[in-house]
Amino acid sequence: MPIEKENLEKKELLLDLNDPRNQNTWVIGTPPKIQESSYAYSKWVQIAYTNTTTKPSREEEFHSHEESEEYYLVIQGSLQVKVGSKTYHLQPTSLLSIPKKIQHKIIRFETPLQYFTLRVPSAKPEEKIVEEEPTP
Repeated sequence: MPIEKENLEKKELLLDLNDPRNQNTWVIGTPPKIQESSYAYSKWVQIAYTNTTTKPSREEEFHSHEESEEYYLVIQGSLQVKVGSKTYHLQPTSLLSIPKKIQHKIIRFETPLQYFTLRVPSAKPEEKIVEEEPTP
């Protein structure tokens, strides 16, 4: 839903990533609860901001996205992502691009960690395809 010019002043367009509500979640895009009426809604891009000092409680599942490309951009710390049978080691300012339909998962990270995940176009949770990990 486009923002009308006269209502633009009423919308908060600047997103504060230091606000705990905007950390470790999708801040732009559709999942999980962004309404179409929100200025942060987009069917073209999703952006998640992760800022953590603790280890994950569970390992991410090996998965792919049917229609979305996914990107990881590391700001602080390091991140290891397995794409197919290859492992990528991301450091600050590293950008990893994962084409649609390609299996991947985060396998390890060092804290403190700050990174962005971007999906283009936006993917709904039901479009995530959980898969068996490929054998080397």
